[in-house]
Amino acid sequence: MDILTALAILPGLVIIAKVYTMDKIEKEPIGLLLLLLALGAVVCFPVAWVESALAGILNVTVPRGTFYNLIDNFLCVALIEEGGKYLVTRFCTWRNRAFDYRFDAIVYAVAAALGFAMLENCFYVWEGGIQVALMRAVLSVPGHAMFGLFMGISYGIAKVHQKNGNNAAMRAALWRAVLIPTLIHGFYDFCLSEGTYLSVGAFYLFMIILYVVAWKNLKKASVTDQAI
Repeated sequence: MDILTALAILPGLVIIAKVYTMDKIEKEPIGLLLLLLALGAVVCFPVAWVESALAGILNVTVPRGTFYNLIDNFLCVALIEEGGKYLVTRFCTWRNRAFDYRFDAIVYAVAAALGFAMLENCFYVWEGGIQVALMRAVLSVPGHAMFGLFMGISYGIAKVHQKNGNNAAMRAALWRAVLIPTLIHGFYDFCLSEGTYLSVGAFYLFMIILYVVAWKNLKKASVTDQAI
């Protein structure tokens, strides 16, 4: 393995290892985590195809500017990517017997997100080199992990509602499992796409807040975990 590939995948491996150790009550099967990582990576390809098709439509229908960036980042990128990760998570885990604690949902969603992030990161790092690897190690890869965290929180709540027979609440939580990370992801990308001093400043402030909120939610989910 060359140094650039190692730098591209190492941040994701470190994060998933940390989340895995915070699953205090019952560890998830390694085979299931590997499947989530693998399919999270594989889904990059159909996601990229859909994003490219939507970008082609957007380019001929909407003039460049703030409105263009809103549609592009929230709908053509964030929704498609988070939707892809959600489908992987749902397909692999919803009926899996191992899914029996609320924190499991976080482990699953973060694993799928990091599978996606690590493969995506390889392409960027192979092209951009060590400087890109270092920048993405502290921003993009943790960003995907945090999107996965918030997906997992709602996904776990949905599973609780299913077990309790509350199908309406279950469906609402599943919608939130896609909507919340899409909004966070879209804002992340939108700030960078705008490229103004104000938007870049908002991006870094947003990232600081996101790190703090995500870490607090992760620790709370770990210590309050309970059987579904």
